[in-house]
Amino acid sequence: MIQKKPYLLLAGLVSVVYANIYLNSFHFDDLTAILQKPWIRGLDKIPMFLFSFFQRPLVILSFNLNYYLSEVQVWSYHLFNIAFHMIAVWLVYRLALELSALSKKLDPLLNKRNGFLAAAIFALHPLNTQAVTYISSRSSIMATCFYLSATIFFLRAIGARNGSLHKNVESSDKSINGIIPFILSFVCLFFGFLCKEIVVTFPAIAFLAHFLFVSRYSILNWIRQNFKIICTVGLCLILVLGGILLFKNTILNMHPSSFTWKTYLLTQTFVIPFEYFWKFFFPFNLSIEIDFPLVSDWMRVSNFLGITIIGFYLWVCFTSSSRIICFGMLWGIVTFLPTSSVIPLFDIAVEHRTYLPLAGFSLAMAAMISSFGKVALEWLGKKFPAKVNYKMFALVFPIIILICFGVLTTKRNKVWKDEISLWRDAKTKAPNIVRPYNNIGEAYDKLGDYSSAVSEFKAALNLNPNYVFALSNLGNIFGKLKNYPESIKYFRKAIAIKPDYSPANYNLAKALHVMGKPHEARGYYQRAIEGNSYFAEAIFNLAHLETQLGFYEDSIKNYVKFIDLQPKLAKGYLGLGRAFLGVKENAKAIEAFQKAVGLKPSSLSANISLATAYLNVGNIDDSILVFDRILKQFPKIAGIHKNLGLIYYKHKKIPEKAIHHFKESLKLDENQPQATEIRSIISKLEGT
Repeated sequence: MIQKKPYLLLAGLVSVVYANIYLNSFHFDDLTAILQKPWIRGLDKIPMFLFSFFQRPLVILSFNLNYYLSEVQVWSYHLFNIAFHMIAVWLVYRLALELSALSKKLDPLLNKRNGFLAAAIFALHPLNTQAVTYISSRSSIMATCFYLSATIFFLRAIGARNGSLHKNVESSDKSINGIIPFILSFVCLFFGFLCKEIVVTFPAIAFLAHFLFVSRYSILNWIRQNFKIICTVGLCLILVLGGILLFKNTILNMHPSSFTWKTYLLTQTFVIPFEYFWKFFFPFNLSIEIDFPLVSDWMRVSNFLGITIIGFYLWVCFTSSSRIICFGMLWGIVTFLPTSSVIPLFDIAVEHRTYLPLAGFSLAMAAMISSFGKVALEWLGKKFPAKVNYKMFALVFPIIILICFGVLTTKRNKVWKDEISLWRDAKTKAPNIVRPYNNIGEAYDKLGDYSSAVSEFKAALNLNPNYVFALSNLGNIFGKLKNYPESIKYFRKAIAIKPDYSPANYNLAKALHVMGKPHEARGYYQRAIEGNSYFAEAIFNLAHLETQLGFYEDSIKNYVKFIDLQPKLAKGYLGLGRAFLGVKENAKAIEAFQKAVGLKPSSLSANISLATAYLNVGNIDDSILVFDRILKQFPKIAGIHKNLGLIYYKHKKIPEKAIHHFKESLKLDENQPQATEIRSIISKLEGT
């Protein structure tokens, strides 16, 4: 029977340390990966991505559900991340229990207390703050949950097969009980692939678990005993990697980077021990921007220091008398391979990549702390005999570590409060990296603090004069300040460096549009959309410009694209209706205006356009109803009274109502352009 108390305690730890993140803002890739993608805006969008294997469909599905719950309110996104982190913590504890059930007699450090300590370390470890607090990093959390689940089911399967968990059942029952967990393990692994490709290391961890906790052979005998299975799994891995190569052109070009795979590999031999492993034990100086130097020269002897440290690490693993310490340490290094080996990723080092490695390494860390406590207890007992109860040390020592981790995590969460606090922290810790300056500038731009934004963008350009993002952002600021010539200069420089950079093309198009160069602006809008087919605002502005230029058919196509991306925005339907009027499609225009009004009943433009469209097709009564509805919301608009006066004068032939509305119109604006004509009509009607 499952004891609920440990799980409740672990849930409480997670809830307490992450209670201060629910109002933390979206950050960095959250805007492009979540808010700007059409896939999340409605449950009807699920078929767009659910069967697209390489788009991490389960992660997108989670964003889709978040949007359904709270749209762009951030609380549900954080709640989801915290909930999955809690599940991962429970699974770490469950994994420890499964390992203990398999091999408790072989390792005294395999016990429930150490399992709980491992889960608590993982729950509170400050290095996990980026994965939990940074919404876009949930792919690591979700993949880790499925990875841990697959490992647990695998252990149950081999436990059932060897009779260690089911000693009193018949062999046929053992076989059935072993097959089902194997199937569930495979299913979990498949779902893990739908979250993130890091689960590819699972076969290595499965074999490692089997060798350390089930097999009683030497490593050579173990390989001979399981040779067929090893070859089968190896073949499956080759097929999986072949599929990735087939569908993604080349695995080495999956992510854009400015360095070769050789440089990346050599650098990672330093990143793993001196960045990641160091922070496993000493989680200080955490940052979203890690300033780690590239190491590229394979011919220098000093550049093999990282490989030497990793070799020593592996020697410690294999010579350790504790199986759980060996397993946890090897888990830590094996699960780094997808992100820290030969595949060059955009960033050299990122903290959320440690989430899956730390899940297993926590088992080793707990055993190390327990072992250290035992050794220290023995030493204290010999050094200072019996009056003092030194056994409390073994209990207090891990509690102190957990408290320190919890405090550091809570403090780190505050840094993630908003983009300014996050990137200011990064700039302090990595003053020679250009991205923090640019991203702080973007944060100031959103707040309307343009002078501070300009200062940050120029600081970024001092570090790198060709930094495209800062050039484009600086041009955008000058555009907002209506200094269009200066704005255009920066946009053109950015585009010269990176012709397909959509924001620069988009903002240049806006500046040219304002300066009266609509045809040139149209070309840059099109280039912006070519670079980013989901660039909704560029599509809308292009459609609007095409309506002005008389390209109504093209305008209609682009408005339809915009509506598909942003189906809840009334302005898309309003623009579409106006484009339909341009091609004399009055019925379709009315339908579009009706949808615009339905989405935003208070929209003056949408209501006036709908009333005018009704009037154009001779639907006088509906036109009057809409104008009357407008007057209830906006009773002091002279033009609405004037339009109603003309309708009652020309179409309904009701002089009293026509005179009333004409007089109300003049009362609100006696100097309007048609004032003389209106007075003439009033005189004529009153004379009649």
